[in-house]
Amino acid sequence: TQSTWDTYFEQQKINLVEYYRRVTVASRQFDYVNGALGRCNDNLLRISSSFGNMVSSDITEMAKLHSALSEFVEKFRKLECRIASDSDLKIGDLLKYTARETEAGTELMFRRNKALADYENSNRVLDKARAKPSGTNIPEAEANQAKACEKYEKITELGRAELQDVQRRKVSAFNKFLKEHTELMIKHHKSEVSLLEQTIAQIHAL
Repeated sequence: TQSTWDTYFEQQKINLVEYYRRVTVASRQFDYVNGALGRCNDNLLRISSSFGNMVSSDITEMAKLHSALSEFVEKFRKLECRIASDSDLKIGDLLKYTARETEAGTELMFRRNKALADYENSNRVLDKARAKPSGTNIPEAEANQAKACEKYEKITELGRAELQDVQRRKVSAFNKFLKEHTELMIKHHKSEVSLLEQTIAQIHAL
């Protein structure tokens, strides 16, 4: 029934509006965190340069230690840069994509509400036309009412299918992007652990 569909779409609209709000907040927070990672990389660059500047021309154990630490920090910084870049590519893009999909679904709900308002208004116009003794406006009112009804029913059916499709696309996108992001993070962090182990062994050998 129309009442059932109205309740369904109204709840969907509420859910989409709240979901969009949360996704946009998450996207802003992610951008802030990723920006902080960029600033951390700037600090790592300065630390690496400082260790490099402490390396003297003499081949002493302390000079070798400073050289090893400078090399470690620089390689670690590059790995962190890749982590930030890949996170932005996967998580940042995922959140922005989800926000666009959710916004499109919300706009469709508002278009349906507009079509429903037009349909209800056409019913009122038709009732007024039928109430007049002359009845001269009835054919035009009936035509407008039929047109508004067709538009409303079409966008209702389209809305139901589109909402289901949006949900499938969002679930698919989350599965794809999060899986790829996890695989990349495992790869990068394994490289970081390997780098740390190599540096510790190098320092012990001094």
